[in-house]
Amino acid sequence: MDIGGVIMTQLNADNLAVRVHALLADDAVPTNEREMLAAAEAELAKGTNTDRVVRKLSSQLGGLAMQQKLSKHTLSFFNELGQVQTGVSKRGTGLSQLGI
Repeated sequence: MDIGGVIMTQLNADNLAVRVHALLADDAVPTNEREMLAAAEAELAKGTNTDRVVRKLSSQLGGLAMQQKLSKHTLSFFNELGQVQTGVSKRGTGLSQLGI
């Protein structure tokens, strides 16, 4: 995916902040989406747990996605966001590590 002339790699926990920043730099992203993304960027900068940020941002963007009101780039990002594996959702961590 290309955002603002920057080719983006597959979204993951390590590059989440970079991808959010790139969307914020894209003038085509509407104000309401920009506000959600800016809040997520601020949380990541504060060191908030990445899982928490991903869940909250997914929930917020999901509401707009259901109404078919996400911009093209944010929709692509939202689709990838659901595939991000962080913290306890990573394979080999949490309950799966215990064999449960």
